[in-house]
Amino acid sequence: MTTRRWRVPWMVMVAALTVAPSLAGQSASDDGIPVQVTITDLVTQEPVRAAQVEFALSGEPAPLLRGLTGEEGRFRFDAVRPGAYELTVGALGYHDLAASVDVPWDQDRLDIRIEMVPQALELEPVVVAVPSRNYLTRVGFNERRQRGLGTYLDREEVNRRATLQVSDVFYTIAGARVQQRSGPGRYADVTFRGGCVPDVFVDGVRTIQGTSVDDILSVQDVEAMEVYRGGLIPGRFSAADCAAIVVWTRMVEDDGRPFSWRRALAAAGFFFGTMFLLR
Repeated sequence: MTTRRWRVPWMVMVAALTVAPSLAGQSASDDGIPVQVTITDLVTQEPVRAAQVEFALSGEPAPLLRGLTGEEGRFRFDAVRPGAYELTVGALGYHDLAASVDVPWDQDRLDIRIEMVPQALELEPVVVAVPSRNYLTRVGFNERRQRGLGTYLDREEVNRRATLQVSDVFYTIAGARVQQRSGPGRYADVTFRGGCVPDVFVDGVRTIQGTSVDDILSVQDVEAMEVYRGGLIPGRFSAADCAAIVVWTRMVEDDGRPFSWRRALAAAGFFFGTMFLLR
């Protein structure tokens, strides 16, 4: 197999072009030859999905052929006529790529492998406004904590117990069971004795039954947390049969009216989940 390689400055990309040998006595047809482009991450070697691949004739601004890579980071053009082309590749989170490619006359196919360099995305700064302790008083957290019917954790206690995700807190709560999910990420489901699946309330709004705290919250979101089991569940959260997890999120105070996008998310999830069940 004949291999051709070219380099563009290392800050942009590294690419290798591989040409499969032609069959004996065979040349490109009038319709062209198949060209397969495979794109991977230079650092992780993982496939780059949904990358846009374009072929334009040299000197022509408009692309002649265009496609998106699939799950394996590949896209195949079935018939590309031999000639000189400009290949451009773009993918979210990566430096754009541009290179000249010659589609030969004496080959039956062309395979192109590209390794793209990840691009550090510059994000807008995040401003976190820490609510006053009056917020937890207004929502009744401090009063319920004084009664001591459940397990109560403020932000400092949550940060001390949770190493990576909110469910880590429950490793130290009696009767709770944390089961890691299979697949990517470290999300986990929390249950209690007897297979009890707790209801989850976010800023006073009940989420869809079976929602895990890891699905909708990160450790940085939590201002305080309440955990109840059995007959000790307060009436406000009595929709739960066997256990309830109540989370109060960090908010921005605006004229005494707290706002939380997490509350909006939980409310929307509960609404659409209910509508689905009623269909």
